[in-house]
Amino acid sequence: MLVFTKAEGRFKGISDKYIKKSEVARVSLPIEYKGQLYREIQFNKVFLGSVRQTVNGYIYVTEDGQKVEDERDIKELSYLAYQFEVLFDDVFSGGIPKAVTEEKQLKREEKDFEKMLVALDALKAEGLEKTEKLRDAFLRLTYLKRENNKALKELIDKVNSLSNDNIVFSKKILDEIMPYYRGALLKNFEKIKLIAKTKDEIDDVKAALNKKRKSLRFRISGTELMDCLNRLDYGIDYFKKVLTVYEPVLDMSDKEYIKYLDSMDKKNVEEKLSKLR
Repeated sequence: MLVFTKAEGRFKGISDKYIKKSEVARVSLPIEYKGQLYREIQFNKVFLGSVRQTVNGYIYVTEDGQKVEDERDIKELSYLAYQFEVLFDDVFSGGIPKAVTEEKQLKREEKDFEKMLVALDALKAEGLEKTEKLRDAFLRLTYLKRENNKALKELIDKVNSLSNDNIVFSKKILDEIMPYYRGALLKNFEKIKLIAKTKDEIDDVKAALNKKRKSLRFRISGTELMDCLNRLDYGIDYFKKVLTVYEPVLDMSDKEYIKYLDSMDKKNVEEKLSKLR
């Protein structure tokens, strides 16, 4: 569903007071807070006639189009609007549906992992010692991705059960969804922790496979193994990216990870508040 649509009527009236050149105003579906209805209005950048995801500014208004001025109310509304967009908006770049991995892609990855295992076996046969954690990761990662997909789909089903043209988002709805949301986040964290176990092996494996690829460069008979080595190289580079992105959380417990994500949500809300008009 679309959480935001072009501001019209009374919402256009208030947004016109704050809109700037090369922007379009979009208004959210209603948000209930302290027994009253409110809306978030976003001012999105327009480039060559296309509305961008970039949001230049925000205001919060009552259902009758009056601007909210109370700082505490604005902070709470900003948080609720943030979660509303993340959980319900189909076109939001950071939305939940975009996190689901298609089954076709998972099957391709399974085949790639099989080739990576062939490459690992070849390197181990030539004396490379530490490969077991990488092997375990390649064997288990697709399963964990399917488990993550399952958790994400349960979350999406829950969101869809609450989605309708008359939805009014609220803290109550957020609390109802949050167990599903956190369950999906923790399933993803399992993948991260599995990859983290390989961090002491990947550099040695990378060096060994590069050496092996050089030895096969001009040999026609090594084409199939070269393909496997190339897949392994890609897999290691992917793992390295994951380790870099998630470096702050690699040694965290599940509870610590959830607290960390909550703090990131607060930072995102603070960024929104820095763009108030």
